[in-house]
Order: sequence, then C-alpha cells, then structure tokens
Amino acid sequence: MDEEQKDVRHQLEIYAKIFDNVDEEIMLLGKDLKILWANKKVLTMYDLGRSEAISEFCYKVTHRLEHPCKPPHDICPLEEVLRSGKPTTVLHTHFDKQGNKVYVEVSGYPVYEDGEISEFIHISRNVTERVMAEERLREHQRAIVELSTPVIKLWEGIIILPLIGVIDSNRAKQIMENLLQAIVDTQASIAIIDITGVPMVDTEVADRLIRTVKAAGLLGTRCIMVGIKPDIAQSIVNIGVDLAGVVTFSSLQAGLEVALKQIGLRVVKA
Repeated sequence: MDEEQKDVRHQLEIYAKIFDNVDEEIMLLGKDLKILWANKKVLTMYDLGRSEAISEFCYKVTHRLEHPCKPPHDICPLEEVLRSGKPTTVLHTHFDKQGNKVYVEVSGYPVYEDGEISEFIHISRNVTERVMAEERLREHQRAIVELSTPVIKLWEGIIILPLIGVIDSNRAKQIMENLLQAIVDTQASIAIIDITGVPMVDTEVADRLIRTVKAAGLLGTRCIMVGIKPDIAQSIVNIGVDLAGVVTFSSLQAGLEVALKQIGLRVVKA
C-alpha cells in the first residue's frame, strides 16, 4: 500500500469516526432510494447490521413500507430534492426498531456527478420531544380557549355566554362554535352574550360578534347583548358599527328580565 492509499484510508477512517459519533442519522442513498452507506446511529435506531442496511430501500428501513413514502403516509422529501435539484428540510415520521412512531426533521441534499444528481445525502434529526411539547402547548391553548368561552344554561330555553378578555380571530371562531353547539344541545330560544369583561370593542370585534348573532339567528335563536358600557357604546358609535336588529342592554339584569319575559316568565319578590 503506497503513501497515497494510506492517506485516503486514514481520511476515510476519520470520516467514519466523525459520522458514527454524531447524533443524527446519516445515509447516502442512490437515486433508486437504496442505502449505499449508513452511519452507526442508523444501525442502532433500526437494529440493523451494516451489511443488512446496505442495498436495502430506505423506506423499508425507516417506515417498514414496501413503497416510497406517499399519502396517507408522509410524502418522500427526496422527491422534492430530485424535482428542484436543491436541498430541502421537512418534518417527517419514522418508526424505530420497536415500531414506535418518531418525529424527525429530514434534510435531503443532492449529490451531483457530471451535472446530474447521482445520489442523495439523507440526514434525520429526532425532534419527537419538541413536536410533543408543541402539541401539548396547543392542547393547553385549546383548553384555555374552551374555559374562556363557557356557555351556561340559565333556564330552560335561555343560555348565556360571558366573555372576558381580548377577542382575536381564533377566539372569535371558538366563541361562535361553542355558542352554536350549545344552541343545538339545549334547543335554547334565547342566548345572552355578556361582553362586560371585554376591554375593547373595535370594528373587527364588533363584526365578529354580529356574525355570531346572525349565525345564532339562522338556528332560530334570538341573541341579547349585555354589558354595553358607556365607553364601549361611544366606541361603537364612533366606528360606525351597525347594531340594528341586535337587542342590547347595559346590564345583565336588564337583559335577563327581557329574556325571561320572552319565554313567559318574570322575576317577582318573594
């Protein structure tokens, strides 16, 4: 073995040490998606010997599929690399040696030879903890929204939706969904929307509330809006919001008295 061959072998040994000791799964794939080389992380993740991995299709190793990833499974990221000729990174799923679903961030890099793609470098980073944490955060946010838009049955035929805090687009959607579902569930003929705890009513908020009132009306439910404070009344007038057809009161008591009257009841002192 001459000195040049020794240098090449030494360099390959160094590269193998580097790639075998990184925390990412690294594979060199052919255009047919067969594995040409895989680092130690790949072999450990899928419980394979190096000879078992080499020449096996990547999708059989990482997904246990008999075909490249496609709907309803993840779409193969290397298709985009082949189409565009550029590197790409996507959120993907793999299955470990126990068959557990693992979220990974897959980066695909084209390897060119004579101006054409000859192989792909496939790098996977395990991001399961991050994805699960994000999902838990979304669940908490959904729970908070649910708790912040409760619909309460006050009497047979009457429900109330007390609103507190800022109403953004996501919350406005939840408000409408919760109210309409409560109308269907309780068959309420009257819904009281209490905005006492809403700090500001601008054009956008008013428009969302009116849409909610109209949607309830399509189900045969009349809405009464209460909690109209002087500053909010002035703001609504200044921005030119048309509340025609919407019954409004400054207090919940006044709105409740009218609601009871409409279903044939009234409040009397004992």
